[in-house]
Amino acid sequence: MGSHGMFDIWKKNTGLTLIELMVVLALTGIISLFIYRIYTVQRTSYVHQDQVLQMQQNLRMGMEMMLREIQMAGFDPSIQKTAGAGIIQANDQSVQFAMDLDMDGDCQDTDEDVTYSLYTGTYGLQNLGRIGKAGGSNQSIIPDVEALGFAYAIDSDHDGSFDTDGGQCIWAVQNAGTWFDLDTDDDGRIDEGDSIPGGENTGIPVNLANVRAVRIWLLVRAGRGDPGYKNQNKYIVGNQIVEPSSDADAKNDHLRMRILSTTVKLRNMGL
Repeated sequence: MGSHGMFDIWKKNTGLTLIELMVVLALTGIISLFIYRIYTVQRTSYVHQDQVLQMQQNLRMGMEMMLREIQMAGFDPSIQKTAGAGIIQANDQSVQFAMDLDMDGDCQDTDEDVTYSLYTGTYGLQNLGRIGKAGGSNQSIIPDVEALGFAYAIDSDHDGSFDTDGGQCIWAVQNAGTWFDLDTDDDGRIDEGDSIPGGENTGIPVNLANVRAVRIWLLVRAGRGDPGYKNQNKYIVGNQIVEPSSDADAKNDHLRMRILSTTVKLRNMGL
């Protein structure tokens, strides 16, 4: 083998030049950055999906618990009906009711005098709270609740049907001793077309014994904000209007929220 052959073999095994090495490092950096970017996007997406799932689970759990208990309001199996069961307080953001579950003639035992409302918990966040006995303390049912609302259907003439206005059920809140209908345009829905907050004075005096159903709104929020998301929705929660994007300090406009509404018929009231 001549000298030129040996030189060719040596040249083929000299490795990468500086320029080639710089190109390889640049390509490696670009690929690494691309992979990291994909990982970051996927991780962020997973976190947000997990928060949405948690919101939905909290929403269903809180609503199911309220529905199950409120429908028992007024339960009193005695003939004399002296246990004091029924709706005790019917407010727009809280409800208190009693039931004689152990059939001992009173509603003074645990879980027989129940109140649902919002209360401020750790870090100043609102929780759906439950008090299970008169004079008791709040127990957190679900965290991160933005708003809670109640409205009531009544039977003031005791004809066995809900009172109506314009052919639609009166879903009302208390105001100055009378019921105020929230569906002011009588379209069967409580929405932005109604004069919320407030309502239309029905002229019907408040008598809690006439309450026959409760409508519940529950609005929950994510535990963390998403800088890439702006919440521009408007939520009607009973006689409240929640607009995250109009918050003065913009603390809520990057939060995902979910709302659920349901109606509970009080099968033990009016018996």
